[in-house]
Amino acid sequence: MSEVEYATVTAHADIELKWQRLGLTQTASGYGSKLTTRHMVKIEGFRDIWRRVYAICYSNAASFYVVAGGKRLFIRDCDLSA
Repeated sequence: MSEVEYATVTAHADIELKWQRLGLTQTASGYGSKLTTRHMVKIEGFRDIWRRVYAICYSNAASFYVVAGGKRLFIRDCDLSA
């Protein structure tokens, strides 16, 4: 089993997409492995660009991550709070 890698967030912004502002969901159930969130982050060690944060959700809790360098890097919940 592979070890979970965490990203170090250097900047965070809430940038909703139009369908999110309208209260729509990405899937009918609300569950999935690459759900688009309203969060954008910059992470340490990679190019200084804004990256969309995605969520894995199959129950009452979600795990947040970004894709960088072809890898899934997880984001701690505390890095997404205002």
